[in-house]
Amino acid sequence: MAHHPDPFFRFSPPTPSEGLLEPDVAAAPAISSAGEAARAPPCASHATAYAQCITRTLGQQQQQQQQQQQQQPLEQQQQQVREQQLRLEKQQNQVCAETLQLLEQQQQKEGRQQQQQQQQQRQLQAASDDFEVCHESLEQLTVELLPSPWQQIQQQQMQQQIQQQMQQQIQQQQMQQQMQQQIQQQIQQQQIQQQMQQQIQQQIQQQQIQQQQMQQQQIQQQMQQMQQQQQMQH
Repeated sequence: MAHHPDPFFRFSPPTPSEGLLEPDVAAAPAISSAGEAARAPPCASHATAYAQCITRTLGQQQQQQQQQQQQQPLEQQQQQVREQQLRLEKQQNQVCAETLQLLEQQQQKEGRQQQQQQQQQRQLQAASDDFEVCHESLEQLTVELLPSPWQQIQQQQMQQQIQQQMQQQIQQQQMQQQMQQQIQQQIQQQQIQQQMQQQIQQQIQQQQIQQQQMQQQQIQQQMQQMQQQQQMQH
């Protein structure tokens, strides 16, 4: 059975670099004539076999693509897990750094507090020493300046006299205040009397004015009557 040229046989399979054919098919040389048909791969012996070879090759391609697609999500998940681990490590490192900083701040505060306490203790000690010195000097002064019994009696008498004088002055001031109050009351009474007198005078003046007005009205009425009588007579 002779092999006739057919456009189907001009199909070029993918190169080995694409990874889609088996090694024996990819390494087979191209069919140039009918004499080389005996050395051609099984796929090129017949159109049906070649179609089966192509179908098998395409199936291998799909399998490889599926495997790659399955591997890609796994790699992505692994990459995401690694990124999450890196983020967690960064957060842990940050937390550790913050805790170290807080510890250093606490140590600094404790050091300052210790310094302040030591300084306060030194100040208290110095103040207590000064107080003891002052107390001793006061005791010496009191011993030197203690008065005799006679001097004490004189001092008491002088104090009593001073108290008596103060009491007298207070009494005098109270008397003066009472006198001033009485004078003010008298002045107020006089002012009230003056006001009463003024009111009485005003009333008298009003009465006088009213009387004068009445008299004037009477005189006018009499004059009018006289004039009317005279007119009637004429």
